Amino acid sequence: TEGGEGQMATRALGMLPVGESLSAKLSPEGRARLERVTGAVGLSPAAVDGLRPWLADLTLSVATLIRDGARAEAGVEAVLAGAAPIAERRYFETPWEQVAFLAEAPEADQLGSLEETLRQLDEDPELFTRLVRAWLAGDQAAIDALGVAPLRTLSPVLYERLLAGRNRRWTALILERLAGSGVTVIVVGAGHLTGPDGVPALLRARGVAVEGP
Repeated sequence: TEGGEGQMATRALGMLPVGESLSAKLSPEGRARLERVTGAVGLSPAAVDGLRPWLADLTLSVATLIRDGARAEAGVEAVLAGAAPIAERRYFETPWEQVAFLAEAPEADQLGSLEETLRQLDEDPELFTRLVRAWLAGDQAAIDALGVAPLRTLSPVLYERLLAGRNRRWTALILERLAGSGVTVIVVGAGHLTGPDGVPALLRARGVAVEGP
């Protein structure tokens, strides 16, 4: 299954080599924040100390959402998976490709992103709640300001790997689909819809009429 493949990819690409530790790679302030943030989300520092920075970043983000009441079975992916016939589903990327976008980023960029996530969760614990509210309201400007612009500024490398580069590839695939016939529902993360590098902007630049964001 897609979920099973994603879990296998995460395990294969998300662990530090034996003898290395995440805490040793963080700045002194990052280590102190890791102690505070893991405690706040119900984890121990040891639970993430063997993870590569990208997976520690993701783990803490998900743990924060769960602490604030999020449930996997109520997520967009789970709901849509139950509504779309399996035979008619297509994917822009495989689970292994998706994990590799994170895992194969330079470690310095992974650490920079993790240090910023730790800072945000330590200093502004309501950030994710505001981001979810912006998503629920369809507030693209707030989604960009809270979730996309920081990455764009902090790490142009990760911004290109995780958002801009993928958006360009997806736009090409969408244009191919638009050249065909029938009705297609395409679902992407909200961060892929904002700003000049977002999918709607790229489609408009290619002459496609886009309503909405």
